[in-house]
Amino acid sequence: MIAFRGISNSKATGIGAVAGGVGEVVATWGIIAMIISQGVAIVWLFRSFSRDHWMRNFVSVVSIGLSGLILLMVGFFLWMVWFQMPRH
Repeated sequence: MIAFRGISNSKATGIGAVAGGVGEVVATWGIIAMIISQGVAIVWLFRSFSRDHWMRNFVSVVSIGLSGLILLMVGFFLWMVWFQMPRH
């Protein structure tokens, strides 16, 4: 959204001026969609545990672990972007 504000303030025109803002919006929505989908996947995998199906339980545990790893990496990325990058 910062890119769109910059375009508006500088009165930039053309496809090159808009491309940065569109890319920022698509990346933001992609990160949000990934966080939501991983959270839903973890909930569904927790609900799939059964006493009778040990192999399904094993696959669920591995999938929950990998989904948690993805969320951890996204969280680290967002922490780096928001708190570690110098502000202009």
